[in-house]
Amino acid sequence: SPFLIRRIAEATGLAPFDAAGPVDTRRLLARAVPLGILLALLAAFVPLALVVVLLPIAISNAMVAVGRVSGGLVTTDVRANAELVIFGGLILFFLIVEPLGLARLWKTLKDYLRLWPFPY
Repeated sequence: SPFLIRRIAEATGLAPFDAAGPVDTRRLLARAVPLGILLALLAAFVPLALVVVLLPIAISNAMVAVGRVSGGLVTTDVRANAELVIFGGLILFFLIVEPLGLARLWKTLKDYLRLWPFPY
């Protein structure tokens, strides 16, 4: 539709509609398609990076803090294996709680919240 083409043209930095006529659709698609592909790849890999990179860092920092608070009861061997134990516990938790995955868990939560004020 012309409205959609105009919105994409404005978002990708192409010149808006003016007296010269409509935006060249080939130029529009040449910018919009690669941008969409890059954003789709980014959306696929950012959550993975959060789990693979940031979760171990958070676990390590938490174990160091627990070791300081407990007065040295958390030793280096416990800290070294805590990451593996927590990852394994998360895998087991999600397999037991929701064997169909996080998407099903999210759908169940959304369905519950749609009917939340009314129990029927």
